[in-house]
Amino acid sequence: MNEIKGYNELTEAQRKLLWRVHRKHLSSIGSAERDKYGTGNITKVNWNA
Repeated sequence: MNEIKGYNELTEAQRKLLWRVHRKHLSSIGSAERDKYGTGNITKVNWNA
């Protein structure tokens, strides 16, 4: 997996939420689209409160 900018600034709860939402997103799209949205394609995360 590539380094994700901003990941280290997230709290443990925010990281768990990120991966839970990511899994739900992947389960909602077709298998052909999943490659576009894999964890290797995440380049940056930002908690927007």
